Amino acid sequence: MLDVNDDNIDLFNKKIKMEPSLIMYYATDCFYCKQIKDTWEHIGQELENKFFVAKIERNYKHRIERNDKIEGVPTIFAIYRKKKYQYNGNRTANDLLKFANAKLNKYIKKKRRRKKSSTRTKKRKKRKKRKKRKKRTRGRISNRQ
Repeated sequence: MLDVNDDNIDLFNKKIKMEPSLIMYYATDCFYCKQIKDTWEHIGQELENKFFVAKIERNYKHRIERNDKIEGVPTIFAIYRKKKYQYNGNRTANDLLKFANAKLNKYIKKKRRRKKSSTRTKKRKKRKKRKKRKKRTRGRISNRQ
């Protein structure tokens, strides 16, 4: 988990563009932010290998390349490229994890092994292509006459 400050603001701006991210805007003097701090640390450890997790003090908002509308703190966003989802549910670890997985799992790139096509499936594909070509040409001939 990244706690955004002057030293790592460039890293944050770079990662936020490329990876599915879970971000919390907070204030050091906010009572609710202090309550959610431990929960956020737990979420950061839990989702570290899946998503980019960061917390941003509201004073750094003007230095970030994103234009997120923040009316109060703590504010939590699930972000991937231009898609942004704001969290409005309970501030429990379980609910936050469900939210992050529901919104960001579809953007994780999974390494899949490509199965080798058997000769049977290759032949089926060829037959389907031939049928499609025949249907196309039949329509063209009948229209010309």
